Amino acid sequence: MKRLITIFFAALVALAMPFAAHALDIGPAKQQGLVGETDSGYIAATAPNPSGEVSKLVNSVNAQRKAVYEKAARQNGVPLAEVEKLGAKKAIENTPKGQKIRIGGAWKTK
Repeated sequence: MKRLITIFFAALVALAMPFAAHALDIGPAKQQGLVGETDSGYIAATAPNPSGEVSKLVNSVNAQRKAVYEKAARQNGVPLAEVEKLGAKKAIENTPKGQKIRIGGAWKTK
């Protein structure tokens, strides 16, 4: 479990970096309230009908997170759901005040 946590923290740091390949970066998108962290371990658009740019960002970030989660799960012999749960917990804990989080299906401002 300790190794899983170490791998996860390294992955979380990598995921927290802005993605320069996108016209919209995750940091500014979170600050603007366009996306937020969820209790699934992934991000989601906060609006019901997000722009194409927001949807593209969400899909890209979530695909990258899933790849990291799957690798950590394989390397540590634990279910993917366990890694996703840990990822969600840490991402929500690390979300600054004023940004959106979704727990139990409801958005709120932290």
